[in-house]
Amino acid sequence: MAQVRTAAALGVQWLGVVLLILLLLRVGATATVADPQASCPAEGCRPSGAFALNSDIPGLTTGVAVKWTVTVASDTVPELSRLGCVTCQNGLVCPTRRGYVSLDYTTSGKTLWRYDNLTTPTLPILDFFGDVIGTNGNFLIKIDSDGQVQKPIIHFWNDLAPMYSVQLARDFLLLLVSRTGLLLTYDYNGIPQASLFIRDEIEGVNGTFLPVAQPVIYGNRSYILMQFAPDSPVPDYKANVLGLQRLYAIDILDRMAKCISPVWYVNFEREVCPPHDSRRKQCQLSGEMYSSTVLVHRSTVYVSLGRPLADCECTTTAGNKESAGTLWAFKDLGNTSTLLFKNNCSVSSLSLYDDDVWETLLPVEPRRVRGRHALLKPLMTGVRAREVVLWAATEQRITGYSTHNGSILHELNVSKLLNVSCRITSKVMVARSADGRSERLVFAAATTTTTQQCCASGSHHGGRWDNSSRSLVVAVDVINHGGLQLLWTVPAPTGSRVVGQIANVMLAQHAGLGDVHNKGKRKENLGVEGKPSSEAAKILLVAMAVSDTTEQIFAIGDK
Repeated sequence: MAQVRTAAALGVQWLGVVLLILLLLRVGATATVADPQASCPAEGCRPSGAFALNSDIPGLTTGVAVKWTVTVASDTVPELSRLGCVTCQNGLVCPTRRGYVSLDYTTSGKTLWRYDNLTTPTLPILDFFGDVIGTNGNFLIKIDSDGQVQKPIIHFWNDLAPMYSVQLARDFLLLLVSRTGLLLTYDYNGIPQASLFIRDEIEGVNGTFLPVAQPVIYGNRSYILMQFAPDSPVPDYKANVLGLQRLYAIDILDRMAKCISPVWYVNFEREVCPPHDSRRKQCQLSGEMYSSTVLVHRSTVYVSLGRPLADCECTTTAGNKESAGTLWAFKDLGNTSTLLFKNNCSVSSLSLYDDDVWETLLPVEPRRVRGRHALLKPLMTGVRAREVVLWAATEQRITGYSTHNGSILHELNVSKLLNVSCRITSKVMVARSADGRSERLVFAAATTTTTQQCCASGSHHGGRWDNSSRSLVVAVDVINHGGLQLLWTVPAPTGSRVVGQIANVMLAQHAGLGDVHNKGKRKENLGVEGKPSSEAAKILLVAMAVSDTTEQIFAIGDK
């Protein structure tokens, strides 16, 4: 399956992954600007795919400004890599068309290192020391914080591109999911553990289930949305199998056999037209048009379904895309699941403030704590579960749903909020205020008309927006039972649009990464026990902006 050499050496070189586990342990806790773990080290900022920021946001009292902007590539990043950046206390890494680039977020965003031998990479995992584990479907690589590639580079036995971003399960297992259908697991030494294609026979038709959304993980259980792909052409009277999608619950286990073990699945049957149907509609479906999303919070799985991955679909109303999607919520009961609610709505992304401290360490059923995890049981006393809102975004609006019954709690029309016709281009990130009374939404919007007015009335730090600016980063305060309030807006680089996740990172006084390349010295710069004082700590938000000719990274912070 892979070429792997000197496993003992890899055990030392890849040990930073262990520290990432400790980082993710803290990710779920409510954080303040003084929290040294303010970070977003993987796609979705955590294995659950919640796109939750574990710190408050900047600009609440002073206003915000763009602190620095750098052009990291003179060509645009491919669609499959337009995922934003990953951050930790000791690093900021972003994908480019040819690999990865590491930037010093503490100064002016200067380049610390580049790796240009990994075409169209996914978002990597970034560990506590700033070391990177990433892939593009051909290779799995480990790059340490000073840009040195750790040997050997793992070359997959077959081309697995395109890939989804690497995810991390409990027991230090890496999950790699190819859009060709292959699931792979590696341990933290870079040693392959298992591989699996999920095949089945549907109505007499043999085929493989192909992933159609970024996988998410809770503990050792991964949730993967897949669609059936027949091995051979399907006759017209069996065309319905083309639209069959499944949500699989799959255990990722560190054991000798059945390391990748499907436990249960849910079928989603979609109507797809046979070739000679008069309603046939040709669809140009690329990786960015699947528009299906999976998110897990504790043992509840949320799924938004977009259009089927097929060459056509049946439509009764021409061009009516809003009615094509559905939002589902399932409770994982261990060996099976039960439906909590279903809403008919079109959704492009899901996000949720996830304060579950134990999500990467506890089993799927937290009450059954055994073995070495029993050591955590006393620590669970007093952990308070907070009410959370499931945020579902389309291009025009953001809706907040109850996680219990799917009822609508909040509605936000972005064009009305900003007083300009616009559409959401990035992921919607969710943060929570330090006192826990309100949630913050951070996202990017691009205008669809020329205007000079950038913000609605009541904005604290809006200002004017000239005709040449086309994109904004927006922060909104969500007050329980008190509606929505625009906090601030800031223009993105001219002529670009912001894509992917918007990551948070702590900016500590005297913690410059550009002058410090050894890990021990970095810790000394952070003060006693590696934790800076609250006066020295600031939060930056880092975003990726792309145009037809450039890729830029910029940081937003207090004025």
